[in-house]
Amino acid sequence: MNININNYKEYSEKYSSIEIEIKPMKNKYGPFINIQVDKEEYYHIYYNDNKDKDIIDTYLNENDKVSKINIIIEYHVT
Repeated sequence: MNININNYKEYSEKYSSIEIEIKPMKNKYGPFINIQVDKEEYYHIYYNDNKDKDIIDTYLNENDKVSKINIIIEYHVT
């Protein structure tokens, strides 16, 4: 296949997603991320490690009862 470690490093840097974990402060609400409108499909937001439900909202409300926010940004976003 003629692939070496440098090929792997280049590929992983170019095509890896970014994962961010946010632990919100208690009694603080509001926006927690700005998303490029034309790239919304490449952002995945989960509350409290619930990967079954992809959150669309980027604003944290008092009623959300969130202790952790996971954000996955696919490589399409620069």
